[in-house]
Amino acid sequence: MVRQTKVQLQAAVDGLFVVNTSGDIEADEVLAVMTDFIDSFEEETSVPSSPSFSQFVMRGQSSVVNPGTTIDGSQTFDFRVAEQQLTTGTCTLEQDTVVIQTGIANSATSTTATINSVTLTAGQTVDFTMACQDASSVPFDKTFQVRARTLDEYVYIGADPDGVPNLPVPGITNFSFPFAGRQQDLVMPTFTGNQHMIISQKASEPHISRIEISGLNQISGFTRVNDAYTVNSQQFDAYVSNDQLIPAQIQGEIVTIVR
Repeated sequence: MVRQTKVQLQAAVDGLFVVNTSGDIEADEVLAVMTDFIDSFEEETSVPSSPSFSQFVMRGQSSVVNPGTTIDGSQTFDFRVAEQQLTTGTCTLEQDTVVIQTGIANSATSTTATINSVTLTAGQTVDFTMACQDASSVPFDKTFQVRARTLDEYVYIGADPDGVPNLPVPGITNFSFPFAGRQQDLVMPTFTGNQHMIISQKASEPHISRIEISGLNQISGFTRVNDAYTVNSQQFDAYVSNDQLIPAQIQGEIVTIVR
């Protein structure tokens, strides 16, 4: 390979097509110039590789969970380092900046560590970070974060005797389900006495167009109450059944909503 500057390459091209007065151009002359051009281009544009994480996760752990979820005990972390041959030393594992394991081989693909127990409240996060060093001892890392949903990320379904939308309390008089796009199934909780069904979701989401119970669209039997209450600083609309429902006929039933 003959690496040449732009000026040198231009001179070689001119020698073939401009300065040349004979008009005869041999194939090997063209090949030589083009080979130098290609080699010089590759040399100029190549960028030295550096190591990085192509993967880092906690095995079997979702990155988004419900409030009240506890993460503790022995956990396995899977990871891969791209360009691993350019690393030096060993790696460390941290939980929210607290080192929980050291001496992890940078050539490994997993490690198991006992983490500090944490029970996540709504909106709380916990970070797990794997940190290594490149050949120049410059650190590089990757973080796996687990986040608990905030209460405005749910759709609520419950019962109320007077049909007046009240602030939903998950797990007491209401069931809560993470918001799931255009269509999702809800389950009517157990209730006592004839009561109105109330389905509520964030007002900024597309309005509910169908409420299917036993396969039949019952949306005409509901009234939408705009901005019925506020959850986590977000306005919620409530869909209230016009009539009271009998517990034996509806509790435990799957209610499908379509937006």
